[in-house]
Order: sequence, then structure tokens, then C-alpha cells
Amino acid sequence: MLGPAATAGVVVNALFGLGGVGKSTLAAALVDEPDVQRHFADGILWATLGQEPETQGLLTGWVRALGDHQFRGTDLTGASEHLRGLLRNRKMLLVVDDAWSSEAVEPFRVGGPDSRLLITTREANIARDLDATLVALDVMTPEQALRPAGRATEEVAHQRRAAGRP
Repeated sequence: MLGPAATAGVVVNALFGLGGVGKSTLAAALVDEPDVQRHFADGILWATLGQEPETQGLLTGWVRALGDHQFRGTDLTGASEHLRGLLRNRKMLLVVDDAWSSEAVEPFRVGGPDSRLLITTREANIARDLDATLVALDVMTPEQALRPAGRATEEVAHQRRAAGRP
């Protein structure tokens, strides 16, 4: 995702998996990574679509986040094109979370060769429709699920012992 674009336009990556498997959590963890924030020096934008997205409002929110506070988009195509113009020379990560159709994602395929679009979805066909690089997430085993909690529990116990508490 941080590498150079192999094609013209925005590069699309998709996290795919069952509901509750951690796609949005992984996307949020990526957004919080200092290397990712440094790489996308112009910023990160996030939109959650869901089954009935308010696409026009989300696009308008992104336009305003980029500084055009007077923007009053009247149609989806116009808002998407205006956003494309604002993003053209920026290095940004655009996250579209909880995508249920490729049609809903399409207006967010904006930006230039230095931008990246990260999608989370339950539908692998969305990634295929958008010619995205697909990263499939599987359900964790019980051992994998407990591993982070176990480390955190050990750390808390160590801190308590160090503080002289049982």
C-alpha cells in the first residue's frame, strides 16, 4: 500500500472477510501507524458506508475537510469530480469502510497516483469489480484471539507486582 503506483489513478486495496472478523479494526490500526501517517503526509480521510450509504454527505464532508467549506454539492458526480480535483496532487489515504457494493465505492475512487484507497468489505466481488488488491482476513483461532489479551494481562500483572500490589 505504501509502494509506488503501478498504474495511473488511485491504487485500490481491499480488506475482505466475514462480519466481525476485524476488517475495520485492522484498517483503524493501519491508519494509526506512524509510518502510514508519515507516508500520507497530506492526511487520511475515512468514510463508513454501510448498507444504505449517505454518499453525497460523505463526499461533501471530505471536500470540506480538504478546505472547501463553501462547497454545496448538488449531485454525486459533481461532488466526486470536485473531490478528485482537490486530491489530484495530494498524497492521501482514503478509507472506505463497510462497503456493500462497488457502485457505492465508485464515487470515492478519486485522487492521483500518490493516493491510496483502502476498502473494507464482506464482498470479494467488490474488490474484483474495482480491480483492487484483495487481502482476505480469516477468523482467528482461539489461541490467536487470546494471545494479545494474554500479553496485556501479563503486563498488568508485572506492573502490579512492581508497584507492590498483588
